[in-house]
Amino acid sequence: MTEAATTDEARPVAGPVLWPYFVATFFVAAGGGLIFPLLADLQDEHHLPTWGLGVISGMYFVGAVVGQLVLAPYADRGHTRRLLMAGAILSVITMVLFAVSTELWQFSLARLMSGLAAGSFLPATRATLVRAAPDRAGHLLGRYTGTETGGFVFGPVLGTAAYELWGLAAPFLALAVALAGVTVLLSRSTVPPAAARADGEGRAAPATGGIGAVLGLLRIRGVGVAVLLELAVFLPVGIYDSIWARYLQDRGATTMFVGIGLALYGIPYVLWAPQGGKLADRKGPVFAAVIGMVVVVPTTALYGLLAAPVAITLFALMEAFGNATAVPGAQAAIARSCPPERLASGQGLSGSISLLVAGATAAVAAPIYGAAGPEALFVGAATVMTLLVLAALALDRRGGVPGVPRGPGDAPSLDVAVVPEPG
Repeated sequence: MTEAATTDEARPVAGPVLWPYFVATFFVAAGGGLIFPLLADLQDEHHLPTWGLGVISGMYFVGAVVGQLVLAPYADRGHTRRLLMAGAILSVITMVLFAVSTELWQFSLARLMSGLAAGSFLPATRATLVRAAPDRAGHLLGRYTGTETGGFVFGPVLGTAAYELWGLAAPFLALAVALAGVTVLLSRSTVPPAAARADGEGRAAPATGGIGAVLGLLRIRGVGVAVLLELAVFLPVGIYDSIWARYLQDRGATTMFVGIGLALYGIPYVLWAPQGGKLADRKGPVFAAVIGMVVVVPTTALYGLLAAPVAITLFALMEAFGNATAVPGAQAAIARSCPPERLASGQGLSGSISLLVAGATAAVAAPIYGAAGPEALFVGAATVMTLLVLAALALDRRGGVPGVPRGPGDAPSLDVAVVPEPG
């Protein structure tokens, strides 16, 4: 089924039609997280060098950033279905490649392809949800965030169980089968039509693309507000990725305790994110993001001052509620700020910024932790996050997210036409 420029198809898509996108997102995200608990076993099985584990992990971020900046914008140019299908099919190929690989370069290629799959699929899906029901964008993005997080967190748990029962290739092959089913499901789903800026005669004007066009969105003041919020929200993610297990073990936690704590973190996140999205719809995305950060910032600062692993984990669960409010708020701020014909580009920009800031903080967190200790690391991170939120609020007061545009140059044109997808 193709997108068509008809009045009926331009209406918001009913709720039941959207569930395939959530199912697909869960399994695509699960593919991104599945490898983490299995890396050590892959190393032992195939005699991979220890430094190669960093290469394998890093390839995912490279692929995801490229996918979100280069491929995702094609969803704004009438290729949404093709992009979704390409992401799902590439995920299937990736899982099979992981199951049969034996060399470092093969695992690195598979991880790169996994990042490309997620980088093309996830922004296009978020843009599709916003187009389907713009009046419920925050709620849908909140549900989406919970679904994505759930897949990324619980995918490794299911993968570990499959490994214990059937061997090292089993988790990848099982997920490949599930993703193949998802691909069939997506092929039969309705895709809301993209919008395109209309020319003077009401026809769809040629769409622009490329990294330069995506980065050009930063000239919109509301996008700048949303980006500052994204930087604040995702700055600590890289810290947790690189030193969380080390930090808890230094405090006396066991490996099993660390794993259980990470799984528990996903539960409030998954349950609360839709409510955080609803708050963004009711009170505005900037308000929701800031309210979430009011919880996240002091919790982050306190991590370095706590000594008991149980207390640290309890605070992490509290922080999960804050993040589940802030993340959909920041994503909704991007969606509201972008021109209607640039929704996927905006979500690609949002996702790539999240990955880049997380990767940057992951690179510096361990050296700071080793040289200055957890107090300096976590209090310093909380200070930077506070400054970013204050900068976002200052810019927003000058005319930020254009729910109602406040100044010339802030309001993207709403003179749009529907772009039919090539059939």
